[in-house]
Amino acid sequence: GLQQVLDTFRNYISNLDKSSKIVVNIDDKGNNLLLKSINFDNVITYSLDENSNANYMALNIIANGFNTSADIYKDKNYIGTLCMTVPGLHNISNALATIAVALDCGVSFEDIKKSLNQFTGMKRRFQLVADIKGVKLVDDYDALNYDCKKIGCVLVPAFIRIIFQNSLTELGNYKDKIDFIESASAPLPETDKERLCNLL
Repeated sequence: GLQQVLDTFRNYISNLDKSSKIVVNIDDKGNNLLLKSINFDNVITYSLDENSNANYMALNIIANGFNTSADIYKDKNYIGTLCMTVPGLHNISNALATIAVALDCGVSFEDIKKSLNQFTGMKRRFQLVADIKGVKLVDDYDALNYDCKKIGCVLVPAFIRIIFQNSLTELGNYKDKIDFIESASAPLPETDKERLCNLL
């Protein structure tokens, strides 16, 4: 369980050299529990929450189809705007961790920004495989992951109209299947909810 995960990280951190640094996402409750239970000086934190006291923050996040942008702050000071060609808050969060590490290693923000802008995502993880007359086909082998569904349904609602799921048997019992249908279809128009249920 969670306690075992925390123990593993605590053990790992306790074996780090004192000059080492750890980069932690403080938007995660488990990570906050971890930070409260360790005594380590060199901690760099990051967050998407403007009310946090993180060293690095991504604010004013704008999602436009497959493009996402955010203003990046270091110690409350604006350092530039990041533009990425992948959707999802998790990608912004991951990029923020990358920025924190790279800046600490002496890489300029301009070089970091340029590299992240060229990142097009991982194969088969909400991957755009076709765009035919405005109809976008997305391949997501991990579509049972609820965070991935949120990207499709919430962050890019302008063109997501039907969700295909041909491995519903992996969800197990009937209740899990119903929960999946309700969760997946929540942001969709009523007509498309009916089409989704028929497809499933």
